[in-house]
Amino acid sequence: MSQYHYRAVDENNRMHEGDIEAPNRTGAITAIANRSWRPVSITEAGARKKGDIPLPKSKVMTW
Repeated sequence: MSQYHYRAVDENNRMHEGDIEAPNRTGAITAIANRSWRPVSITEAGARKKGDIPLPKSKVMTW
């Protein structure tokens, strides 16, 4: 199973944020909806954000 970070609102429009374990993104959405919350965002833990550019590995130079 994968870890997902979520943000969701309840029926009183209070924001909830946390992590949930689910087999896939759809499972995470279902688990959040079962709490009577509406998902605002769900991202897989460790997933890179849009626009992230990995830095090249630097070479250590010794003299």
